Amino acid sequence: MKRYWERRIVYFLPPFLFFLLFNLVILTPGFRYERTPEFSFVLLLISFTLLLFLSSLLSRRYPDVGTLPRIYRTIDIPIFIIVSIFLLLLFLLTAYGGRLGSDGSFYFSYLRSLVFDRDLNFANEYARLKVRALPYIKPTITGHLPNVFAIGVSFLWLPFYLSAHIATYFAHIFGGSLPLDGFSYPYTTACSFGSLVYGTFGVILLYLSLRRFFSKWIAFLSAIGIWLGSFLPWYQVFEPFMSHAPSFFVSSLFLYFFLRFRGKMDFRRYLVLGALGGLLMLVRWQNALFLLFPAFCWLGDFIKSLKEGKSEEAKRMFLFGMLFALSAFVVFLPQVIAWKVIYGRFFTIPQGGRLSFGKPAFFEVLFSSRHGLFPWSPVVYIGFIGSFLFLRRERRFVLTFFLVFLLMTYVNASIYDWWAGWAFGARRFGSLLPYFAVGLSAFLEFLKKHPFLLVYGFVSLFILANIVFMAEYYYHLVPPGDVVSMGEAAASGVKLLYSKIGNPFSYPANLLFALRFRVSPERYDLLVGRRFNNPGIDVGGNDAFFLGRGWYGKEQDPDGTTFRWIKGREGTFLFPLFRPRDYIIELRMRSFSFPGAPPQVAKFLVNGEFTSSLRLSPAYTTYKIAVPKRYFREGVNEVKIVLSYAIPPAKVLKGNKDGRMLGGAVDYLVFRHPERRFQ
Repeated sequence: MKRYWERRIVYFLPPFLFFLLFNLVILTPGFRYERTPEFSFVLLLISFTLLLFLSSLLSRRYPDVGTLPRIYRTIDIPIFIIVSIFLLLLFLLTAYGGRLGSDGSFYFSYLRSLVFDRDLNFANEYARLKVRALPYIKPTITGHLPNVFAIGVSFLWLPFYLSAHIATYFAHIFGGSLPLDGFSYPYTTACSFGSLVYGTFGVILLYLSLRRFFSKWIAFLSAIGIWLGSFLPWYQVFEPFMSHAPSFFVSSLFLYFFLRFRGKMDFRRYLVLGALGGLLMLVRWQNALFLLFPAFCWLGDFIKSLKEGKSEEAKRMFLFGMLFALSAFVVFLPQVIAWKVIYGRFFTIPQGGRLSFGKPAFFEVLFSSRHGLFPWSPVVYIGFIGSFLFLRRERRFVLTFFLVFLLMTYVNASIYDWWAGWAFGARRFGSLLPYFAVGLSAFLEFLKKHPFLLVYGFVSLFILANIVFMAEYYYHLVPPGDVVSMGEAAASGVKLLYSKIGNPFSYPANLLFALRFRVSPERYDLLVGRRFNNPGIDVGGNDAFFLGRGWYGKEQDPDGTTFRWIKGREGTFLFPLFRPRDYIIELRMRSFSFPGAPPQVAKFLVNGEFTSSLRLSPAYTTYKIAVPKRYFREGVNEVKIVLSYAIPPAKVLKGNKDGRMLGGAVDYLVFRHPERRFQ
């Protein structure tokens, strides 16, 4: 009898505690505000963790008992750690996160409208969530308000949403006062809780997938690294109403079954993969690219059967392919119906006006400091590099990944706001994170096989730190004869190193940029990712943003005019422009004056092409240069001033010891539109 009840405890305890935890979270908004309940909540989480661990230990006593769920019999330490991290994130979600807004309002509107109104008329949802004021929220030809986002996330949230409705209903029976309107705290918290759960299950599935290729701890470190080292936790905790955590889960689920099924595909497996592919598309449409993985496997088997003359096998493979496509389409069908209801067409691209496939910001979406994939998530960069190490082992898989990655990058780079608004990181790449984890595992395995690289790297860090510290001392960034704040020294050292080498996780884009414009790689972070219509620079003032190469330090005349001398004969500016157009460039500058000075002529070049020349006056003079749009390009433009001569003041002015090569000084430069300035 004792053995029987132990089995029942192992079986029912974790689901029961999960149910209690879910209801506690969704029905108790006080956890978000009160200190004492938060402390109680932490104790509850610790208790839950210990009980889960206890159930895991009990399950190991009965490895031969078929009545126990398989997942209980296979729980190991890495999965236990992942669940513990989930509990920590759950506390952060209830205490600080769960914001409903931005794109999440549209995903949530699908769910609430389908459950409560049984339609796709979002007028009341948009009014309640305050999205009606957006300029593109105008009725379509069917009279419905548009929703440019995918419907699939609402189906994934549905079990949690309905559970919240049932819990709230029973709370009303016992005197609760929370509204049963689909908008109140239990409903929204249930959806955010669902995103957290889905993201965590995605990590567990990813860990199990990686175990097919790598050891337990390599797989665990890679899964945890991709999870906590990327933007995923942000969209589980602080913006859980976005689609990225559910999309990561479905992508991990797809990868898990694809790796499990490949090489032994049959009717059932093609049906399952097709359905999972349809779910991927239903959550985010660009996830259709992942269908290339099973499609290439099918194509390889189909061609092989044709080459070997196996007509029956070829027919069977053809039917499997049709079944795969049909299964994906059936699961994607709710989106097609939604488009028909909302837009009057079965197939459409609601964001069509926001896409520009002819001018993708390819390098920017990967390397820019404005939410670029690699600078914001360096662990993903390491995973990408590690994919090349995995190429020899899984050639077809890795090459397919590279193709999907390139196509996904092209799609994301073609969106007008490729930086994804106020995003944390490159959130639109969330579905690719499981595949980067494969490369990260290959990289960690490589380091495990070559431990001397870790030793060399560790020693090299100390050598580099000492070199930077010496440079700080040389440039007097630390006091030479006094106590030193090591925190400030470390901060200034990082800043000094960054000013010389830039961000390593933006290589090679920032190195190519530095070679092209002959500036430090750090300038890439500030200049690539932002664009202006009519930029201007107050030289000698706050001028670091647009200043290029060839300038001396800031100076100020007695009348308050700030300026800089051009260093030698050439000085450049770098201006990121939205698009080419006609400009009037207004420039205020003067020549270096000395007795018997020859006329100073300044040539004005835009992107290496001569536009005009100016004869400079010794006094500050404002010049206006008309530059047609053919000289400009979209993105960063170089404006160069080339002087006819430069000379040290020490050579031409008696008693002057200034050895700098001076020829001209610039006060400001401004881009103006001709039609605005001249009527």
